[in-house]
Amino acid sequence: MSSSTAKEDKRDRAPTGYIKDNKKRLNAFSKRKNGILKKAVNLVNMTDCDMLVYVASEHGNVFSYASPYLESMLKDKKKKAMVMKLMIPEKDKDDNDDNNKQLSK
Repeated sequence: MSSSTAKEDKRDRAPTGYIKDNKKRLNAFSKRKNGILKKAVNLVNMTDCDMLVYVASEHGNVFSYASPYLESMLKDKKKKAMVMKLMIPEKDKDDNDDNNKQLSK
């Protein structure tokens, strides 16, 4: 029986740095987003916990999952706006306010 080193036991892992190629980056985002949302569903089903997950893409698309108890936060516009406000960094907030004003004209 040969003994294996820790280096041989490690699985090949995907690189975790920024992906420069746009097509590869979008593909990785999609796969990882689906993986995170699937893990959230599994955790809620296994432990009966409450969970709210928002994932925002680089293009501003927002994907969400909520456990049944927190699902009302996704349906209530005021509560959803409150959560979205927490997601937007302060420096981007002014830009988004200006964009919203221009769109409403």
